[in-house]
Amino acid sequence: MVISGIATAFSACDKIGLPAVNVPLTASNLAFTIPAASVAGSDSAIFTYTINLDSLILAKNSSLAASNIKSITIDTVDLVASTGNFNSIQSASLDFTSLSLPGTVTSIVTNYTVSGTPGTSLQLPVNSTVNLQSYIAAGNVDTYFTFKLHATLSGASPLINGLATVHFVVQASL
Repeated sequence: MVISGIATAFSACDKIGLPAVNVPLTASNLAFTIPAASVAGSDSAIFTYTINLDSLILAKNSSLAASNIKSITIDTVDLVASTGNFNSIQSASLDFTSLSLPGTVTSIVTNYTVSGTPGTSLQLPVNSTVNLQSYIAAGNVDTYFTFKLHATLSGASPLINGLATVHFVVQASL
C-alpha cells in the first residue's frame, strides 16, 4: 500500500511542469509606404521585423531559449501615418510570413472594414489565436518576420508613409 502511494506521488510529479513564461514583445517603428492612388483600387505595403528571440527569452529566464517557445501570437497591430492619412482606406488585411517557412502565408487580419474617418492612426483587429511558433527559424539566431498590408481604397489617396507597431506575446517553457 505504501509503495503504491509513493508510485502515485511520483506519477503525479511527472505531470507537473514548470510554469510557462510570457514574454511581451513590441516591434516598433516598422516603416511602410502605401503609394498614392488617383482612383479606387487596391494597394499594398510591406514591412519587416528582425528579432533575436534567444536573447529576449534569456533576459526573462536564463533556463530558456528560442527552442523552448511554445507559442507566439500577435496581440495588436497599430498603424500611424506620418504623411497622408487612412481616410480613403475602405478595408485592410494583414498577412504574415517568415524566412523559415518561405511561401507560407498566414492571414492575421482578414478583410477588416474601416469605419468612419480614422485619420492618421488605425488599429487593426488581429486574430490573436493564430500560433506563429512554426515560423521561428530553428537554430538561427535571428528570426525575420514580414508583414504585408493590403488596403482597398475608396478613391484617390495621397501617399501614406507610416510606422507600424506590432505587439506579440511569446510563451516559453521547458
